[in-house]
Amino acid sequence: MGTKCPTSLVEEPSQRGATNDFPLQRLGFFEPSRRDHRPLNLRKRFNFTVGFDSSLGTLPLTGAVQTVPLARMKHSGRARQAAFKIIVISLIAGMVVWALIAFGTVMVLVLGAGALAVTPFVIALWALFAVFTLYFFRDPDAKVPAGSSLIISPAHGKVDVIDRTTERDFMGGECQRVSIFLSVLDVHVQNAPVSGKVTFFKYTEGEFMNAIKSECALHNENVLLGLEASEPREMKLGLRLIAGVIARRIVPYVKLGDEVVRGERISLVQFGSRADVYLPLDLKIKVKLGDHVTGGETILAALE
Repeated sequence: MGTKCPTSLVEEPSQRGATNDFPLQRLGFFEPSRRDHRPLNLRKRFNFTVGFDSSLGTLPLTGAVQTVPLARMKHSGRARQAAFKIIVISLIAGMVVWALIAFGTVMVLVLGAGALAVTPFVIALWALFAVFTLYFFRDPDAKVPAGSSLIISPAHGKVDVIDRTTERDFMGGECQRVSIFLSVLDVHVQNAPVSGKVTFFKYTEGEFMNAIKSECALHNENVLLGLEASEPREMKLGLRLIAGVIARRIVPYVKLGDEVVRGERISLVQFGSRADVYLPLDLKIKVKLGDHVTGGETILAALE
C-alpha cells in the first residue's frame, strides 16, 4: 500500500493560488494529477547549466593532470600463468598422493586414521610449495636504460664467466662470452638484450647437468637465439638459454623472424638455469666476475 503525503506538503488542484505554502509542484517534486504522489524525475524537469556539462554528465575539473595510458608490455603475465598452472598441477598431485595414502590406510584397517594424521602435513607442504612457486615466477617490469649502442643483460643472476670462445652456429667464429648463472632465487624471465630481429633459432636436446657448471652448455638441453640488432645496425648477438638439473623446460616467447625491443620479455626457464651471451669482439664489457645483474636493466656491454 502506498503512503499518502501530508496535505500540508502537497498542493491539491483546488489550492492553486494559495499563498500560505509554497507549492512543491512548481519545483516538479510531485505531480498533482497522480494520486500516489510519487517523486518525479528531476533530470527530466531541470537542466543544470551552472558548473555542469550535461553532455558529459560530469563536473569539469580544471587543472587536472592528464596522462596517457601506457600499453601493456608484451608477454606480461605469462610467467604468472605458468606459476598458476604448476600450482594447479601440484594440487592435483597432492590430492592423488593423499587419496593413495587414505586408500592404503583403509586397506590396512586403520579406518583412515593414518590419512587424517598426514592431511595437515600434506596441506602445509603444498601451501609452502605454492608460495614458493609464486615467488619463483615473479615477473617484474624492467626499467630499461636509455641510450644508443647498449647491450643489456638478458637474465637475472650472477656473472661467473667472462672469456673468449668459439660459437660457429650463429656468430661464425671467435667471440666474447658472458655467462650468467640463475639460482632458484633469481627471476627466471629473460629479456631482449637489444632491439632487432630474431634471425636464428636452434633447439638442442641434451642432458640435465647442474647449471652451476659453465661447461653444461656443451651437454645440456638448450635454445640458441640469434639476434640481428637494429642499433648498432647489423650487429650480431647470440643468446643461449641452458636448462639445468632442476630447470627442465625452456619456454621461448619468440620465434624465428620476430621483431623484439630491448628489454622485452623473450623467454622463461623454469627452476634454475644458465644464460650465455655471445658478443662481438669490438664490444666493451661493462660487468665483472661476481656481479649480480638484473635482466632488462643492467648494462652488459657497449659499443665504444
